Amino acid sequence: MLDTNLPPEQKMTDYLDQVKNPCCFLCGNSAVHIKFDPEGGELKTRLKNFFTALKCDYKDCER
Repeated sequence: MLDTNLPPEQKMTDYLDQVKNPCCFLCGNSAVHIKFDPEGGELKTRLKNFFTALKCDYKDCER
């Protein structure tokens, strides 16, 4: 459990201490394994596209 009262740098350090490997961890009962493709583009752009698509699906809008 993260202490939300800590400054951002300390929260990040505490998080990494707790999960040990930020690319492979448990979220509740679900195992999460993250891989990054070196040719996959910038994470910022990919996340923006992902959340825009979710928003459009939610509103039934065209992409």
